[in-house]
Amino acid sequence: MSRVNDSVLPCLTADLPGIGGVIKARHEDFMVEELALYPASGEGTHVYAYVEKRGISTHDAIARIARVLDRRRNDIGFAGMKDAKAVTRQWISVEHIDTDVLLGLDIPYIKILQVTRHTNKIHLGHLAGNRFKLRIRDFTIPLKQAVSRAEQVLSILVQKGAPNYFGPQRFGNRNDGHLLGRAIVADQKDEFLAAFLGRPTGHENPVILSARQSYEKGD
Repeated sequence: MSRVNDSVLPCLTADLPGIGGVIKARHEDFMVEELALYPASGEGTHVYAYVEKRGISTHDAIARIARVLDRRRNDIGFAGMKDAKAVTRQWISVEHIDTDVLLGLDIPYIKILQVTRHTNKIHLGHLAGNRFKLRIRDFTIPLKQAVSRAEQVLSILVQKGAPNYFGPQRFGNRNDGHLLGRAIVADQKDEFLAAFLGRPTGHENPVILSARQSYEKGD
């Protein structure tokens, strides 16, 4: 199994001209807002916090919040992963905690926008979807013309839908998700463990790198 080259993926609107410009020049050029699956009741032992993070992954944000609260990461519930190179907003939950504690958190790149309460922990999948806002800079054509072209493209996507290609974000930080999957399907347990836990590359977080080196040594 090999990864498809993004540059050769077919486009549904290849016959329509683009608008040029630059995307994701800054974190705020790509914004994601999580849409809750259900409204919080305002009562219960679980505190829901609406979190805005900037330039970090969801796992990183959860780890930082857990560390400040002196909780395990598994104690913090969330519905899904959000992009790291972006400004994103999503709900998290923490049980048996004062709402003022969450509102008072002071963590770099993380803001607590609001809190409420509910009767259950937030689990993976507890979201209705995500709303995206993309900003494009440095158009190569006048704005009015760019809007017209974009509307033509959107009309085609509304009719046919958007292709759901597997891009780089689906292959993991080490670009080996497909290899791990193949090892699982082939029942190659040793290969999976070696790829998942070992094989240090020298380009990772020092703590992770040390752990991989220990695994390679059989420690």
